[in-house]
Amino acid sequence: NALIDVIQTQRNILSENLGKDAAGIPQMFNPYKEALTLYRMGLNLPEDVTLVWPDDNFGYIRQLSNPEEQKRSGGGGVYYHFSYWGIPNDHLWLSSVSPTLTSYELCKAYDQNCKTIWIYNVGDIKPHELETQFGMDLAWDVEKWRPENAHDYPYYWALEIFGDEQLALRIAGLKKEYYRLAAAGKPEHIHAISYTETEMLQRLQDYKRLSEEA
Repeated sequence: NALIDVIQTQRNILSENLGKDAAGIPQMFNPYKEALTLYRMGLNLPEDVTLVWPDDNFGYIRQLSNPEEQKRSGGGGVYYHFSYWGIPNDHLWLSSVSPTLTSYELCKAYDQNCKTIWIYNVGDIKPHELETQFGMDLAWDVEKWRPENAHDYPYYWALEIFGDEQLALRIAGLKKEYYRLAAAGKPEHIHAISYTETEMLQRLQDYKRLSEEA
């Protein structure tokens, strides 16, 4: 009831100060963390408010609009993390959310009419430059960068930035290996992963080789 009152109060403030009906003023509701629990309990959200679904902080969308929610006049959207600062585990280092994963998740959202608003949590922009640009390019042309094509994006990006085909191929290879290693466990989460001694040494060797090539 308190959250319903808060939403209605906010809508009244918007309506009174902008001099128009609240239904005609763009608004969004992001059921993030505890707000998702409240929404699932049956929160009566006004029809015109855009439902912006969160991922799980690690690039996997937790929930999307069901067939009834897809009919909402406010539409749907996504709040998506390329980096995350918070419990239980941060990931703030060089971005480890691959274009393929991003495309798979966001195309799924797009196909379920969650395409009115896409918000990317980026944090430190420069280390996430490729991933952020991919998110923007995907939003601009979903069909071009669906999952079956998204793995080619690092080459496309590197060629656009550096203008050299051979260099772009090498950079794309580095990014592919970096994403492979991160998919087996983000560098920031290594303390929570159980490895055998052989696996640990192999991982260290793989990162050493990747670092030297970079």
